[in-house]
Amino acid sequence: SSSDNDQCYNLNHGSFMGQNVPKGERNWCWVDVKRRGCHSRLGFRETWEGMNNDAISAGSYSQTTFQPLLNPWLCDKIELGSPPPWSPQEWVAASDWFNKNVNVYVLNLKDNV
Repeated sequence: SSSDNDQCYNLNHGSFMGQNVPKGERNWCWVDVKRRGCHSRLGFRETWEGMNNDAISAGSYSQTTFQPLLNPWLCDKIELGSPPPWSPQEWVAASDWFNKNVNVYVLNLKDNV
């Protein structure tokens, strides 16, 4: 709802990903779910439903039906984010391929420093 989005904006517009960002048409409750569920838990997997419940429990918003996935019963499964069991030989082959074929550049914008 509009009041939930206002509340989510007030909680998140000063965060790293939302600094100095005008409210506009952005869904700030979606920003909150990503901030609490993805960005604060790098390396740990959680379902979207779990992240949404965490945001609601934290008082971010009152929506209980916020669903970012079209078919959650099909794809909202923690095990789908698990890496395959690569063998040591496969890791070496992938690393060799990457080093031969990919150039990595890191760019920092003035606002990100």
